[in-house]
Amino acid sequence: MLHKNNQANTNQANHHPVSHVRVETQNVTHVRFQPTLFFFLGTSSGQIAYRFKQSMRRAYGDVPVIRTLWVDIDTDIDPLAQPWFTATERVELSGLNPVAVIKNIDNYPTIKEWWPDSVQQKPGHLTGGGAPQQMRLVGRLALFRMFNDRTRGVSFIDRLRAATEAMFEIENIRATEAKSTGLIRYTVEPGCRVVLVHSTSGGTGSSMSFDVAYLCRHLLAGKSPTIISMSVLPPVIDRAIQSETQTQKEKIRANTYAWFKEDNFLSDNPYWNVQYPEGAPVEVAAPPYDYRFVVDI
Repeated sequence: MLHKNNQANTNQANHHPVSHVRVETQNVTHVRFQPTLFFFLGTSSGQIAYRFKQSMRRAYGDVPVIRTLWVDIDTDIDPLAQPWFTATERVELSGLNPVAVIKNIDNYPTIKEWWPDSVQQKPGHLTGGGAPQQMRLVGRLALFRMFNDRTRGVSFIDRLRAATEAMFEIENIRATEAKSTGLIRYTVEPGCRVVLVHSTSGGTGSSMSFDVAYLCRHLLAGKSPTIISMSVLPPVIDRAIQSETQTQKEKIRANTYAWFKEDNFLSDNPYWNVQYPEGAPVEVAAPPYDYRFVVDI
């Protein structure tokens, strides 16, 4: 987020979802918003999500062209985060039985397409809440299995479509600009972006971040989206899992290593062609992210 007082720098401001320009002759602050979807993946990113929403609300109030979506496999929500997310902003990919899916994998062709034949996991390793034992394979399996599951209400893909479309709905643009007063002017700038906040080390964000990035590129085709990854590194997560075993801490580093290997591959080979459980294959000739930021302790 860029705060500019004095004079505008258009090129620089366009790299940020919100910018301020002080117009001295009129004593009016011009706040420019770019339609943005902040996408939070996993439990850890949820801790960031509600603090982000608090800060945005204090600074600007409710801005309809700034959207948030929090996706997790776990159903537990921090009580401090609960009041900050409506049902339309939260997707729980819970209720998954990985063992049953793998035993009947012929019934799930879009999972069978990428599930490694060499995986030999004991049933106990594929059970439990969340992405068990921080297994990236199970995290991605949850995304595919629950992708268009509507038995409990609105599905993941329906929520994602709604969030990307809402950024450009004319009533949301008008409502944002209607917040202007005699001292502050709100405008909506062209373009759009997706800011993907996730951990590199867990079983949710690490496993789903590339799929989410490419799905957003696909859904926003024609809008020239800027996709930004903000990934949290293991030393930050260590603070939250101090009571865990050394084995568990080693797993989060293994996940991070795998995530960076995949990110490097997709950066060098910018092409994605994946069939999801609904719709035509998502084919995108681009890297997953335009900008990458990593967060250390």
